Amino acid sequence: MLNTQNYDIALWRLLVIIATLVIQAFVSSPSKAKQPCAVPSKIDAELSHDSFAFRSNRTFVNSIENFPAMFGTIVLAILAGADRGLDLRHRPNSAVL
Repeated sequence: MLNTQNYDIALWRLLVIIATLVIQAFVSSPSKAKQPCAVPSKIDAELSHDSFAFRSNRTFVNSIENFPAMFGTIVLAILAGADRGLDLRHRPNSAVL
């Protein structure tokens, strides 16, 4: 059985990432849906970086693109039993690299 107590901080940070994605979805979806002739997953070519709908949608889509890699890395590290690595605070006799 996997002891998740060692990974409390990592799991909380993963929860923060997921919560951020949910918040971005709640902000991005209505702002894009209010645009005239809104089509899901397509941005109007007339929108530019000055448009809140464009910026919020791009932020959300970029986050969705990066989430699988971040999630996979975190889960793989936990399953592999990764520890703090180079955290020298708990090793008083170790030399600083």
